[in-house]
Amino acid sequence: MELLLLKLRKLPENTQQLLQLVACIGAEFDLEALAFSAEPNSEGTVLKQSPKTVFQDLLAAIQAGLIQPISELDENLLVQEYKFLHDRVQQAAYALIDESQKQGVHLQIGRNLLEKISLERTTERLFEIIDHLNHGIALATDQAERNEIAKLNLQAGQKAKAAIAYTVATKYLATGREWLEWLAASSWQINYELTLELYSETTEVAYLCGEFEQVEYWAGIVLQQAKIILDKVKVYEVKI
Repeated sequence: MELLLLKLRKLPENTQQLLQLVACIGAEFDLEALAFSAEPNSEGTVLKQSPKTVFQDLLAAIQAGLIQPISELDENLLVQEYKFLHDRVQQAAYALIDESQKQGVHLQIGRNLLEKISLERTTERLFEIIDHLNHGIALATDQAERNEIAKLNLQAGQKAKAAIAYTVATKYLATGREWLEWLAASSWQINYELTLELYSETTEVAYLCGEFEQVEYWAGIVLQQAKIILDKVKVYEVKI
């Protein structure tokens, strides 16, 4: 690891910053993602750059044998797709990021992905996007944004449940509730429908995991907070 860190630190500053960002994105990455993600500045904010500029900055890393292209030159004479040479390079690049910046970098990558890609691709890349956003749970202070990210966690939990990945579903639903708990007042009063969905799904997933004490716990909250009988039907079905 030390040798890799030394090799990375010898690269131009812009290339180092890009590789730090890429290490947050994943083992494989594309120029389009980097073009609107660019690199973190001293505050951890991610800046935007042109694809051509990013491509030029990546060349030093290619020449150093740290990343490699996995696609051919396109019509603009740019390589769009790359990967780290191996996992240890990605780990070393990630280690270069200051701990105080990592949350902000992940949050901004998630925001950029959400803003840039289409609704269809958001569904396809839901877990990737939400995993970035969830890193920044302590940093996002706008309640409208927190509500939207809570909703995405609900969708991720439902998608994981449908894939019979119940432990993963539990994690996303718990994080969704956490995004809503930023409010001083109860989310049951301020964001009733979303809160009801998160808690009802949590009750069902607890049942699917065989956690019957948890079923009683979450069902009890829903039955206490639900406004009308129809809102209680799902948890009654689970209890039955």
